Amino acid sequence: MFTTTFSTIISSIILILAIVLIEANYLFNLRRKELDLYIDKIKKLIHLRYDFFPYLIEAISEYLPKNEEIDNLIEIRDQARKYRIYPGWNPETQKKINQIIDSLMVEARKNLHLKKEVKFLEIEREIKKMNEVIADMIEKYNRMVNGYNNKLYNPIYFLIHIFKSRNKYPRLEYVNK
Repeated sequence: MFTTTFSTIISSIILILAIVLIEANYLFNLRRKELDLYIDKIKKLIHLRYDFFPYLIEAISEYLPKNEEIDNLIEIRDQARKYRIYPGWNPETQKKINQIIDSLMVEARKNLHLKKEVKFLEIEREIKKMNEVIADMIEKYNRMVNGYNNKLYNPIYFLIHIFKSRNKYPRLEYVNK
């Protein structure tokens, strides 16, 4: 009688623990997929922003002489496209890109014709809006990463991933200015 009750209690505890571990594993994998999707969205936005560079250059080249900054911007964009790399992840490259764009925008705003050019103003507004969206998305992503990485040290998640790799997701840096 005692052994039957004891084995029933032990079996119930093991069953509950198994259910908790299965549910925690499901939620953990769901969070990983969510982080991966978020990274993909950010990468697409960065590439979309790069797609605006030729339009920006076209809009300002008519009014501004070709200079080294325009060549640098073209080179960075072409490298990103050629090697499928995302320089937006590298804070130094991102800072360089933003400095080039800011410098071009300052020069362009000095030009009386460009101040009135609708195409230039739309491109400027879109690039500025995209920079803000990318920065916001990276901030949200970093908050999600902090939560994910902290859960790696939770005992339940540790039990789930004792035989799996428990890779941390990296935080992303984004220099908006």
